[in-house]
Amino acid sequence: MAEKYSAPYLREKTKRGKNGGTVRYWQGILRYKGDDGKWHQVTKIFHASGKKECKKLLLEWQREMNNASSTTEDKRTVEEAVESYLNYQHNSQRLADSTFSSHTYFAKRYIYPYLGSKSFQKLTYQDIEAWENELRLTLAESTVARNHAILLKTYKNAYRKQEIKDNPFDFVESPRPKKRQINYLTLEGKKKLDAAVDLKWQPGTTYYTAIALARYAGLRVSEICGLRWSDVILHKGMEKLKIERVIGLRTNADTNAFTDSYAKEPKTRAGKRTVPLMDILAEALRLRKQQMKKEYDELATDKKCKFDDLYVVGNVEGDFLTTPNLKETFRYFAKKNNILGALNTPITIHGLRHTFATDSVAAGIDIKSLSSILGHEDASMTLNIYASSDEDAKAVAMEKLNAVYNREQNEDIV
Repeated sequence: MAEKYSAPYLREKTKRGKNGGTVRYWQGILRYKGDDGKWHQVTKIFHASGKKECKKLLLEWQREMNNASSTTEDKRTVEEAVESYLNYQHNSQRLADSTFSSHTYFAKRYIYPYLGSKSFQKLTYQDIEAWENELRLTLAESTVARNHAILLKTYKNAYRKQEIKDNPFDFVESPRPKKRQINYLTLEGKKKLDAAVDLKWQPGTTYYTAIALARYAGLRVSEICGLRWSDVILHKGMEKLKIERVIGLRTNADTNAFTDSYAKEPKTRAGKRTVPLMDILAEALRLRKQQMKKEYDELATDKKCKFDDLYVVGNVEGDFLTTPNLKETFRYFAKKNNILGALNTPITIHGLRHTFATDSVAAGIDIKSLSSILGHEDASMTLNIYASSDEDAKAVAMEKLNAVYNREQNEDIV
């Protein structure tokens, strides 16, 4: 286990002696990382004859401090430790409000009733395996994995800070949820969607624009709702949009029910990105901007915000469209018009993001570029989800390879 007290250092000090002379002594310094995540230090005075002797005393003191630290028992229960960890992560802004509420809900419902009263330090890997097997009787493997991750992170944090000697998760195999199949639109589904959208909404309206952003830029619902006009560049030849914020959800920690929405930064660095615009989407955004500008100019002089600060699929009062509103409106629309995806189930607004990505693979866009456009942290994620997910895409890929082989053979003959 890593030492809690590190970076031993000696500092020479002097003071005035009783007889008026100068007395030399040494101050030992040890550094440690506190519960606040910041580095602190402790000091001790050594009155040895020389620096070499004081250095030996300093190292001995370091060993004593680390031994004392490693033998201190963590008397918290699992519930106390998880609650403390989640609160610390939230207070230090490592967990967004929405994630904190969700994690707290899952902990209260699936961790505390089973393991909450047990000793945090004495929990064994057998306890964890028994708990997860109990959850599997009523929950999907993906939900088991989510609770596993919450408790795992709590123990990893405690072990890193030397609050526990051993991490029981070292002996527990992580849950492996089945790979979820994605629902995307085939050519027939896309034609049906276009026809239904044109009948339901006019170009320039809120939902027409939101659907275009999902289908032709692959944006997440939270990114669509968080897009402002200051993020959209529509100059000819430079059409692009910047993802600078998303709309998050706050939920009740006891019921997991939606309470309210708020704007925040994307969860990952990859989420903050620039997306080039296709002509069809650039035109849809121009029409939306014209309509909103007209409505904005017709407002009274006491406008709440500048036009560029308005949300693209919000209103001219400065409000954004909430993600539950967009999801539910599109869900009802797709179900009513029987717009089915490849899995023969109604397509969702997020399914349009899947459609964009699948079409991109079929068109031959390289995975690294597609990963950047989608805002994935790792290209392997894009590869695992979308590569070869579409039969048409695989057929196109084989045709390309076939063309290469034919060309090589013809070159050999010549």
